[in-house]
Amino acid sequence: MKTVETLNEGLKREYRLTITAKDIDARVDDEVKAIAPTVRMPGFRPGKVPPNLIRKMHGEALSADALNKAIDAGVRDLMTKEKIGPALQPAVSLEDGYERGNLSVAAWGFPIIGLLLGATGGLCYAFAIWLGCTVWLAAVLSLAVLVLLCGGIHEDGLGDFADGLGGANCDRRLAIMHDSQAGNFAILALLLLSAGRICALAALDAPERVFLALLVAASLSRAAVVVVMHILPPARSDGLSAGAGQPTLNITFAAILIAAAIALLTLGFVAALACMAAAAVAAALVAVTARRRLGGQTGDVLGAVQNITEFSCLFAAGLAF
Repeated sequence: MKTVETLNEGLKREYRLTITAKDIDARVDDEVKAIAPTVRMPGFRPGKVPPNLIRKMHGEALSADALNKAIDAGVRDLMTKEKIGPALQPAVSLEDGYERGNLSVAAWGFPIIGLLLGATGGLCYAFAIWLGCTVWLAAVLSLAVLVLLCGGIHEDGLGDFADGLGGANCDRRLAIMHDSQAGNFAILALLLLSAGRICALAALDAPERVFLALLVAASLSRAAVVVVMHILPPARSDGLSAGAGQPTLNITFAAILIAAAIALLTLGFVAALACMAAAAVAAALVAVTARRRLGGQTGDVLGAVQNITEFSCLFAAGLAF
């Protein structure tokens, strides 16, 4: 935490406290750990609710509480350090440029993260085949690794998005998506898409094909997430997506170019073009649906974009090989 004195006139003092996002995130993590034993959620034993679900349920309140505590701690430390005793309650205000989060600045790197994840999934598939597993078991293990590495956050988003589409109006749909319980539509969507991804991997058969296809699918699907973040406004003022911000046009183009370069260098022109076309169509369908039904995008919408686009790329790669 950085402190800078901005005013010193007579008995009046004014300071600027800079609180880093890392500090806020650390405090939120501490809060999640503190309340985890008391959180109750259907489908989980008491005290066993995953941290990512707790963040989803109480993220906004936890972030606000962490910020308030950080400010309070900063003011106390400042008064102790400067040896000042306020005659009145100190006035605390956020500067005009304050933003809750700016993950979007780093969005250009999403395809690179996808590249690393795809490589891990591909290596897992190859290792399973080397051990003598069938292509079906290898595909299941590969998908399981991808889901575990991401904490199931994309699958959680897909399920909530599918449930939310059944709501009667926009507000009801957003409320359903915010509910942590999985409905029938969520279960069906997850089962069908997971089965589709497993079948697509098994159809590729050869480990080298699976490895290359996963590199491209994981990269293009995350570039699609950046595009949807850019073109659609947040559907609600709170939540993960709103806090992340919207990437600029330059950052969006950078993500697209990185993903396209990965696809072209990995699969060649024809197969790469097929995967990029499949990714564009899938992302566009989800984006149009989200715009019409929700008025914008949320973290759940972005999770659905990633999952559906990844499957589309794997399907297209299987046809192109």
